[in-house]
Amino acid sequence: MSLLGTHPEIAEALGDAITLAREAGALIQAVRAEGFDTERKADNSPVTRADTGADQLIREGLAKLYPEDGILSEEHGTPPVGTSGRTWVIDPLDGTRGFISGSDEFAVQIGMLVGEKAVLGVVYEPAVDRLYWGAEGMGTYLVMRGGTTYPARLSPRKSFGEMRLVTSHSIPEERRLEFMSALGCQDGGCYHSVGVKIGRILRGECDIYWSGHKVSYWDSCAPLVILEQAGGVLTSIEGEPYTYDLNVERFEHATSFVATAGSAHEQVCEKLRTAI
Repeated sequence: MSLLGTHPEIAEALGDAITLAREAGALIQAVRAEGFDTERKADNSPVTRADTGADQLIREGLAKLYPEDGILSEEHGTPPVGTSGRTWVIDPLDGTRGFISGSDEFAVQIGMLVGEKAVLGVVYEPAVDRLYWGAEGMGTYLVMRGGTTYPARLSPRKSFGEMRLVTSHSIPEERRLEFMSALGCQDGGCYHSVGVKIGRILRGECDIYWSGHKVSYWDSCAPLVILEQAGGVLTSIEGEPYTYDLNVERFEHATSFVATAGSAHEQVCEKLRTAI
């Protein structure tokens, strides 16, 4: 049975998540226009008042709308507290380095878990006003600049020679070339933000994305939902489904992930494991 059957309020929650993602995106764009300083978190990753401001806006909005739900955010990575069995998983500004550099490669990501299962995802790229939303049993849709909503369109490419690999900027160029050679595929480019790269798969521009490193729950939750509900696949590099156990010390997946448009996913994982 679809979780939407047992939790019909998910459809309403999706609309609220879209509204909050757009509001957070507007805040981020305003900070960029005004100017900002960059600071460092305890793990030495960069953070700006765009990150913290968007985080506060989303968390306060969700707490008001859904006071019984748990909330887990990158900027407040403490154990979520809730009584409803639902947990919101938030990356208020995924791709902070892209934001700081002046590129368009950053996104607001809001996902939801029911128990340990990801069932709802919203990814919004404010610099280009591009929004993806999806929920279990509802599919995934793309809205460009507030215009027409249409279903995500995955690539029809089937052969490795035609497929395109997208990666993060953090992977050295020589390693990227090695992986493309191992897969026998083409170059899909380098981008900041998990959501932005998954978006390229959802628009049919790329076919394969390997994260190259471990990621936290807030990096993967919303992107996983929108990819899977469009017909794509996201698993660990070992081919195992990603899970979201909240009774852990670190909200981080044990391995890197592989995301594909669905074609030859197991073969992609095997080829990447061999290359590594």
